[in-house]
Amino acid sequence: MKLCFEEIKNITLGAADLRETERGIAFFRCTKEQSDIYKECGRLDIYEKTFHTAGVKLAFKTNSKKLFIAFDTPEMGEGTFFVEVLKNGEIIGELGVHKNHDNETSLNLDGKEFLLGDDEKEIEILLPYIIRTTLREIELDDGASLSPKKLPKTILTIGDSITHGSVATRPSRRYAAKLARALDADEHCLAVGSDFFREELGKRKSPVEPDYVIVAYGTNDWGWIGREDFIRECNGFFNSITKTYPTSKIFAVTPIWCKAYDTDEEHQIGKFPEFIELLKGIISKYPPVEIIDGTDLVPHDPKYFDGMCIHPTDEGFCFHAENLTKAIKEKL
Repeated sequence: MKLCFEEIKNITLGAADLRETERGIAFFRCTKEQSDIYKECGRLDIYEKTFHTAGVKLAFKTNSKKLFIAFDTPEMGEGTFFVEVLKNGEIIGELGVHKNHDNETSLNLDGKEFLLGDDEKEIEILLPYIIRTTLREIELDDGASLSPKKLPKTILTIGDSITHGSVATRPSRRYAAKLARALDADEHCLAVGSDFFREELGKRKSPVEPDYVIVAYGTNDWGWIGREDFIRECNGFFNSITKTYPTSKIFAVTPIWCKAYDTDEEHQIGKFPEFIELLKGIISKYPPVEIIDGTDLVPHDPKYFDGMCIHPTDEGFCFHAENLTKAIKEKL
């Protein structure tokens, strides 16, 4: 049986909206008002990233013996992106698409059948974190049971490219995905690569009441923003976010280690360690917000980072998620 729009909507987690299009069902993790922030300020590069499906997944229980899923092959730049399928929390397969600089595509998202076995099981389908995703079809056995998997908690993740997922090789390997699983929470991700503190984002509410809000900005602010602009936007963001989510537990994670910690590199806000202290001072003015020092979440070793020594690798994200989970649980 092919699932209809309402059935797919009922089993979707991490999305603010779903829409039927000519190419299939499109998933949106941000509201239109949240995405429009970047259009309004002329940052169309960031605006496009708000349509990536970071944190979005389908999660359900079924006794179907088979699962068939097909996606529309995305329009994208060079790279490799995957959909992962999990059964009872274990990865059983994936669909992928790779496009090289000659626009040659290998692997595909066109469709694949997965054998699920007998008895009822929990299935999760994790969507790619760094492209738009359109679902063409999802099919179970005729007469199979289908019930949404509901998680006890909800987590809202807000930040830059590290929280968005760069450079994880699979959606399940993002630190935010690992953190949400450890907290038994449905992740709603507002993080976008290249972003920094914005007062306006704190004002535009997501259609969920999160139990936890995780905020992780800083590296881009230090490198790109002037001191006065940073102080204004950072204050505005935390003033707004505490009012927008008054019942949520809010955690602000300062930037993880990167090569800038150990150099004399200096920008308008000073050296990186000086910037971190300024950031902590601002956050401390908003008592509902718990500060988590991110300096030692990932070991200070370039082997756990990409070539720029900014974004953690899959292995680096394991440290990131494990240590951040521990820090959060100690404050709950």
